[in-house]
Amino acid sequence: MAKSRVARQAKQFIIPTGSAVSPVEEVRRSRTGLPVGKERGLSSDLSPAARRILDAARGLLHDRGYRSLTFDAIAAESGMNKSMIRYYFGSKDGLVAALLDDLTHDNAVGFLEVARASQTADESLTAHVEASRQLVEDPYFKNLFDILPEALRRPHLRASVASLYEWYREIESYCLGQTAPTDDPDLRALASLYIAVIDGLALQLAVSEKDVDLDRCWGLIESMIRAHLSVRTS
Repeated sequence: MAKSRVARQAKQFIIPTGSAVSPVEEVRRSRTGLPVGKERGLSSDLSPAARRILDAARGLLHDRGYRSLTFDAIAAESGMNKSMIRYYFGSKDGLVAALLDDLTHDNAVGFLEVARASQTADESLTAHVEASRQLVEDPYFKNLFDILPEALRRPHLRASVASLYEWYREIESYCLGQTAPTDDPDLRALASLYIAVIDGLALQLAVSEKDVDLDRCWGLIESMIRAHLSVRTS
């Protein structure tokens, strides 16, 4: 009985919108200010053993790339046997889906915390742009681009990435719009463009740091968003 409960927990680290959530997840989601059910499952709620496996996989992905994510390598790095990896994550796709959540969740929730802590809309936008810049410069964020080509070829991973980007749009709509409704189509479009900027700058930075003037880029981005939002509220 205990084993089945742990297995269910391990396979629910990504929870589709509309699925039941645990009391812990519901409390943590309610702190963000977004409706319960709009957020994704939290890989940080995994057991210590599953967390250990995930940390080992994250290190391998960062140091050696996607092809290094074999059960043999992860078992050696984590000190766990392969049967435990299968027990907690089911398959490589399940493990990679958890990695996707792990690579993005804390940063995205941090965006929400910055937005909620800001006193004014102007202050919120400046703080949000700075937090976005920190994400782009995070060396672990670029690991996402190691996974994306695989996701295009694997339906399960593609579905996980699609869910991730939908969650991103919810987060960015809230952060950029503040009091405006998060289902506003203009805000949703702005959120999509902003995500494209984050991903695009991170990718360019990974290719060649010296060719990207981040100060100028983020200054222009903030100015353009301010201009768009001022038209919306005028």
